[in-house]
Amino acid sequence: FSNISLEDSLIVHNPKSGKYVPICIPSRIYVFNVDKQTLFERCEESEDMPEKKEFRKRNITKYYDLFMQTLDEVIETNTRCSIFMINGLRTPEEIHKEIMQKEGLI
Repeated sequence: FSNISLEDSLIVHNPKSGKYVPICIPSRIYVFNVDKQTLFERCEESEDMPEKKEFRKRNITKYYDLFMQTLDEVIETNTRCSIFMINGLRTPEEIHKEIMQKEGLI
């Protein structure tokens, strides 16, 4: 892909001041991990914005594998924040409980 490091790619150049500014990165990131087939099924079942269904399916087809590869690389090399993979096949209640536990709130 590119020989630009993740750290370098997270810096924004301000053309007015000529300065480089690092972007704001949260201390924790939660990624809802869902396989490609499930995403397609959810896209078919979704009733919000039906005119976007084909657009969403094209995006899943085109970008899912690249996203997962990039995510793996970020997890391996990341030193700026904690990244937690959450099983996106679980119920919203189970996911909420897991996040609350990781945050030390229950």
